[in-house]
Amino acid sequence: MNTPWSPKSPIGVLVMAYGGPSCLDEIPGYLADIRTGRPTPRAVIQEVTDHYRLIGGKSSILEISKRQAALLQDKLGSDFLCWVGMRHWSPWIEEVVGEMAEQGVCNAVGMVLAPQYS
Repeated sequence: MNTPWSPKSPIGVLVMAYGGPSCLDEIPGYLADIRTGRPTPRAVIQEVTDHYRLIGGKSSILEISKRQAALLQDKLGSDFLCWVGMRHWSPWIEEVVGEMAEQGVCNAVGMVLAPQYS
């Protein structure tokens, strides 16, 4: 169902990125999501955990994406509302789209930050 654009309704901007774990304990679940539920070998979990440990124990993609969305929001002004959604971790794109609808967004634009298939 198409909802007509209304100047009173903000335009939503969904900034999307790949996502990443916010702590080392989330790595097995994160890998399960990336691998669509296929079992992840223990050695792979350990290797990925070691890599995340080297960069501070978490992914910085959410923080970076939130900063980008805030800067975009400042540039676009009050006619737009910017959100951040992740493909493979929280905040999940599907959940953020629901929040956007609850906030009254009828029209939206997606901005994909990941280069794969975008």
